[in-house]
Amino acid sequence: ESALEGCDAWLGVDLSSTNDLTAIVAAVRHEGRYHLISRFYCPAATIRRRADVDHIPAIAWRDAGHLIA
Repeated sequence: ESALEGCDAWLGVDLSSTNDLTAIVAAVRHEGRYHLISRFYCPAATIRRRADVDHIPAIAWRDAGHLIA
């Protein structure tokens, strides 16, 4: 990602209302190609409940680095 610093970028943001998931995705143009960088967030205090309510493996995603609590 450091090679993309200073390049043109477009962001897509889906903000959570209170304890939902938040997503931020950047499309970065570098040497004629587009690179996607994504980050997903969930409040640490509600991650276990979010996993149960949404029936998603949020704990495993957090532990694997795919979800930031």
